[in-house]
Amino acid sequence: MSFKFALQNVMEYRKRLEEMAMRDMLLARKAYDDAKHVLEEFHDSIARSRLMAGQLHKEGGQAAENLRQIDSFVSGQIVRIQRQNLLLGELMLEVEKKQTILVQAAQDFIILEKGREKLKKRYMEKQKKLELKAIDDMVVMKFRPGGQGL
Repeated sequence: MSFKFALQNVMEYRKRLEEMAMRDMLLARKAYDDAKHVLEEFHDSIARSRLMAGQLHKEGGQAAENLRQIDSFVSGQIVRIQRQNLLLGELMLEVEKKQTILVQAAQDFIILEKGREKLKKRYMEKQKKLELKAIDDMVVMKFRPGGQGL
């Protein structure tokens, strides 16, 4: 007779919930990382534009129109950066929410797993006691006077 955990199906279900929560958290984290990469690209494009504007300013001449275009571009990028920062804030909240769900799912599974281990330990101890009792009974029967001993 082997050990059977009565809540094995529940434990497997909790494990699947934990795996789904992990997947959801990783997807949310990827969305956040992607949005952060876009923000970094916006900052890089502003830096490149300012370098270009500096070079045009040094050259002088008919660079005024180009400088206005660069200034307009930088202003547009600043607006995009502000929007991207708002999006990053929302995505970070989503990541934190998914992480909280993951932690709760992991804790639920761990509680069930510890309960199973505790019950299994008790079962094994009980089996060992029964086994020792059976051995003792055989020894007593073997050396019993008038019994089936040697």
